[in-house]
Amino acid sequence: MEVAVCRVPYAGAKAGIRFAGGDRPAVLAAYQRALEPHRGIFLTGPDMGTVPADFLDGTEDPVPLWARSHEGLGMDDLATGHGVKAAAEAALAQLGRGLVGATVALEGFGKVGGLLADQEGLDVEELLALRALHGDWFVEHGPREVRPREALFELECDVLVPGARPDSITSTVADQGPA
Repeated sequence: MEVAVCRVPYAGAKAGIRFAGGDRPAVLAAYQRALEPHRGIFLTGPDMGTVPADFLDGTEDPVPLWARSHEGLGMDDLATGHGVKAAAEAALAQLGRGLVGATVALEGFGKVGGLLADQEGLDVEELLALRALHGDWFVEHGPREVRPREALFELECDVLVPGARPDSITSTVADQGPA
C-alpha cells in the first residue's frame, strides 16, 4: 500500500484467502508467514472476515495505530469512512452540490449481507449500538425490515457507495444504471 512505501506504518494492503472452513488459526498463520518477507512495503490488516487481533501477536507495544479504536470504532473503519466521505464530497462538488442534504446509499456498514433502508435516513448512533449488542448480525435487529443486499442498486440516491464485497456491480447492475 502506498502509505507503507512512504514509511507510514499503516496496514491496508490487500491480499486474499479463500477459506471454506477448517483450521482458521493455521490458515491465518500461513498467510502471515507468506507475507513476512514483504512487511517493509506491504502491511496488511483486517478486512472481510477478520479483526485486528487476527494480525497481532500480543507483543506489540504500543499497539499499531491501525489496530486501535476510537469511540468504539476501529481505526480502519474510520480511515475508510473518511476517505469515502471525501470522495463523495468531491464528486458532488463537481455537480455543484454539497454533501449536506444528499441521499446516500452505503454498502459496508456491517459484515452481514442485509440491507436496511429508510427514505428519512437511518440513525447511525442506533446502528452502532445495535452492532455493539448483536455483533455482525445487528441488521436483523435493526429499525427496518432487512432487505436483500442487491436491493441497494434499486435505491434512489445521490451518492451510491458499493463498498463491501467484490463483484457487487455485475454487468446487469451496470446496464440498469443508477436509480
